[in-house]
Amino acid sequence: MYTSFILSYSYTAYTLGVGVKAFLRIGYLGLVFFGLGLLGGCLKTPHPKEALHQLALSDLKFICNEAPEIYPQAKLLKNPFYIVHAYRDVPKQNSKQVLAYAELRFYYLESPKFYQRRYFRLRTHSKSWERYEIELKHILDPPPENGKFYRNGGKDD
Repeated sequence: MYTSFILSYSYTAYTLGVGVKAFLRIGYLGLVFFGLGLLGGCLKTPHPKEALHQLALSDLKFICNEAPEIYPQAKLLKNPFYIVHAYRDVPKQNSKQVLAYAELRFYYLESPKFYQRRYFRLRTHSKSWERYEIELKHILDPPPENGKFYRNGGKDD
């Protein structure tokens, strides 16, 4: 029993020694890549709704910067905002390419009364939102007061 312990201990020490030598041959560069791999695995990706919010804020900023060039006679709102009009998760068994759909409405023109409707989808493999349709619509009714919306150029109320 004692000899089997010594044999197993010496075999373990030998294999650990070989492993350490192989690791040292890789060098510090291997250690750096190993650390980056651990760090990359630990980083969290943002929640899909938070990522959509960030994308919508950048779109709102872009729309407000481009609107005077596109519509020189148009009057812009003092506080442009957007509304998440529809958000729908797709069950994984029903779709292999898309996880969610969202419809956002951007209100930025005071006269003429138009809003921009943008459709987004969350891709399964890249876990990123993409725009797949943009429409300019005439406002028939005022924007709904219920639902989540952002004023003041994207700052929360």
